[in-house]
Amino acid sequence: MTLSLSTDIDTPPVPERELPAETVPTSPSNAGPILRPRSYYPALDGVRGLSILGVLLFHFYGHYHALAATLPKPLAYVCRLGQTGVDCFFVLSGFLITGILLDTRKQTHRARNFYARRALRIFPIYFLTVLVVYGLFPGFFGTRYLVPYQLWLWTYTQNIGTTFHWCPDFGHFWSLAVEEQFYLVWPPLVWFLRTEKKVAALCLATIALALGTRGVFAAFDQFPAQFTLCRVDELAFGGLLAVIGRRVTSRAQWTAATLGMVAVILLLAVPLYFLESGKGSPLVQVVKFDMRAGLFAAAIAVVVGATSTTWWNRLLMVGPLVWCGHHSYAMYVFHPFIMSACEKVPVPGSTVTADVGRMSLATVITLGMAWLSWRFVEAPFLKLKRHFLE
Repeated sequence: MTLSLSTDIDTPPVPERELPAETVPTSPSNAGPILRPRSYYPALDGVRGLSILGVLLFHFYGHYHALAATLPKPLAYVCRLGQTGVDCFFVLSGFLITGILLDTRKQTHRARNFYARRALRIFPIYFLTVLVVYGLFPGFFGTRYLVPYQLWLWTYTQNIGTTFHWCPDFGHFWSLAVEEQFYLVWPPLVWFLRTEKKVAALCLATIALALGTRGVFAAFDQFPAQFTLCRVDELAFGGLLAVIGRRVTSRAQWTAATLGMVAVILLLAVPLYFLESGKGSPLVQVVKFDMRAGLFAAAIAVVVGATSTTWWNRLLMVGPLVWCGHHSYAMYVFHPFIMSACEKVPVPGSTVTADVGRMSLATVITLGMAWLSWRFVEAPFLKLKRHFLE
């Protein structure tokens, strides 16, 4: 799987707003680019909230348990679709982080500020979780067999080790490794290229690189969905959207670009659906992440290109969705371990009833732990970001 994020929050992946920001106006304006420097789009918190809820739905109810086999087909499909929340997180991360890098490229201490703020956002919860789950209580969480390999986690390289069979699969942590590697490499490239046109070319080249990498693996019947070079195109799609939004000044052009993106993807996806089928298709495995990324990029474009008074943005800004968006990083980090612990809880009744009870308990505990994490760990560290603004 996977999750970063537009407020001072990140996710499973984890982007956020790095600068003092101004909320976008409620009425459209034709002055300046569609995406204004340092703007904050509240509806993106709702997008993040939907993404993390999709991931939880997939893992808790639609994947591992007897419950999944008993769901009506439409509901089972929705649960399976939840796994694409990770794809949305990647696109959102690329969009927000590339925007931050473009907006801060002239700052004197841009590198210090960026990396310090990223570390304050990501490291506390991540390393605390690794310490507890793999260092202090591996027996309780069923991770004892992974303890000898935990160096991969401490260095954010677990996805590489898993891809080449150098270590066991660490589950959802792979996506955090992809994002961290992106945060390490992407900023110097954007700052070196400087101009938006060159950064756009970088995004397109990155998309082509990922497609080519997946093609090479597919030629050997390998489909490593966790390898950075096989997923970085989704982050690049978000980056490309950030560049386009800083150059387009007409809402008509922005709408045309969004519709064009959707049209191209659908024109490719529809015949592909009928010509190829399922996981066994190498062609599907090569192109599917770009199709998902393109659709999510178009959705994000619709959100940021509209005013906050549109019905879809108002829906995305409802309290529970925004709350989940704000707490999505901790929810993403914690939820598999909470699920593992809850699976040991004895629940009377049929297997399906027991699964419903355990996963409902896991959902409640995940939300509660995310709140505690924010209150006592994340928020105190985030207060230190004020030292790394300019």
